[in-house]
Amino acid sequence: MKQLFTILLFTLLIIRANSQTPIMVCNGNGTICTPYYSLNEAIHAANANDFIYLPGGTFQLDSMINKPLNIIGAGCRPDSSAATGTTIINGNLIVTKMRAALCLKALFTQGNQYPGYAARLSFRRINSVGFAITGYIEACVIEHCILKNEGITMKGSGCWISNSILTAIYDLRNSIIEHCIFYGNNNIVSFSNCHYSSFSHCIF
Repeated sequence: MKQLFTILLFTLLIIRANSQTPIMVCNGNGTICTPYYSLNEAIHAANANDFIYLPGGTFQLDSMINKPLNIIGAGCRPDSSAATGTTIINGNLIVTKMRAALCLKALFTQGNQYPGYAARLSFRRINSVGFAITGYIEACVIEHCILKNEGITMKGSGCWISNSILTAIYDLRNSIIEHCIFYGNNNIVSFSNCHYSSFSHCIF
């Protein structure tokens, strides 16, 4: 009996170790949630303004995003995601033309961000390598992010960037950049065509 109990316990531990925490897609008020095991499937199934909650782990992104969504990870920094593990998205984030909000929060991204046209694009607590935004952006928010390599390359206006680490900003107009640290490769930081934008309380 003791041996049977040991075998059963060992089997349960193996099942738990190999089980994958699902991605949850929830409606706006959280009354209906559906599990998925692929980020692409979750994005395809989600309705406009739904919330997609990602657990710790690595997720491949191959789908274009053509609707407003809230994509929220378990964390991107070791001090805040020790229990869950960091959430990592592999692949380019491609956003087709839309005028509604896309919000990304608490993620580590390994790819580029390519909005064709987007209004109210929001990045909060994002740690990204190879970060480059191309396209036309209106009223975006970038807050508490670490954006490495390419910097922010966008044709847009009316954006607010704060409390972030950046390497470069190009073609960003009528925007506010505050409380940021600019740190480029070989200590070179680049700016271009930032007409009518204000920089305050930044370190260069």
